[in-house]
Amino acid sequence: MRCDSVPALSLAVAVTLACGPSSRAPVIERGAEPPPVIMTGRGSTDVRTNPEVRSVEGVVPVPLDTAWQRLPAAWDGLGIPIRQADPRSGTLRSDRFRARSNMAGAPMRDNVDCGYSMAGPRADLWDVYLEVTSALRPEGGPQNTRVSSAIIATARPRDGSGTQPVGCTSTGRLERLIAERVRNPTT
Repeated sequence: MRCDSVPALSLAVAVTLACGPSSRAPVIERGAEPPPVIMTGRGSTDVRTNPEVRSVEGVVPVPLDTAWQRLPAAWDGLGIPIRQADPRSGTLRSDRFRARSNMAGAPMRDNVDCGYSMAGPRADLWDVYLEVTSALRPEGGPQNTRVSSAIIATARPRDGSGTQPVGCTSTGRLERLIAERVRNPTT
């Protein structure tokens, strides 16, 4: 059973943008407490019942219209498909998509934490599904833009077994790469 998490993801990005601090810290991470973890056996496995939604944002020294032009290319370069682009709200959204085992030049375990099985990190061993939202807002004048991105991730065994999907937590790496590529499209 799949819940409609795009509104939750959009809400997380909107709340972060509305309530975020006015400081110019390079990256700010906001999210709920870590998801519940159940340890079994000798601590060799854990089960996460819900994905954590964390918004990662940064301020880039780029005008809003330039940032909007660069954002789709940043997503494309990271392998994130665009489902919806809304220039009025400055928001891009993806559908739920299966991420490859190596994304943005790194193994999935560097991008999301889905816990561990006896064989190793689930992010590397299972199919990982992502939903991504990025939003742009002017910040402190016409030459700066706040880039806020959030990811919902889940994982399922590749063998198609009846195991329920597990919730994953973003490491913040992809969100930071989105902001960096908006700042400097050649990275």
